[in-house]
Amino acid sequence: MYKCGYVVKTKVGGIAGDSYKCDFDVEMTLDISRVAYESKPDIVVLVSGDKDFIPIVLELRNKGIRVEVAAFSIAMARELALKSSDYINLDVLIQDETDAPTEEPSNDENEGVMPDADGEN
Repeated sequence: MYKCGYVVKTKVGGIAGDSYKCDFDVEMTLDISRVAYESKPDIVVLVSGDKDFIPIVLELRNKGIRVEVAAFSIAMARELALKSSDYINLDVLIQDETDAPTEEPSNDENEGVMPDADGEN
């Protein structure tokens, strides 16, 4: 992502009871707000399906900024999808092995030969 020119930030969370807690959404919201007010982009793409981002999505849209949300369907909050300008379903990036085209070796003697205009070799 760095090589493509994106600003990439990381944060190490911690164990909170039986779960893992990071609260990175608060920091992301602050960064998004700062960039939106300083740069005034036409569009923001949020790669998260967390409904905690609804307030920033609504704020940006009220300022005339298009907000597209990208997430896998399993992690996409329906409320966030409905409040965004558009939803980009990342499931299309993962192809099930049963859907993958298979190439079987061919013993066809005409393999690689282009057909004539009438369909003959």
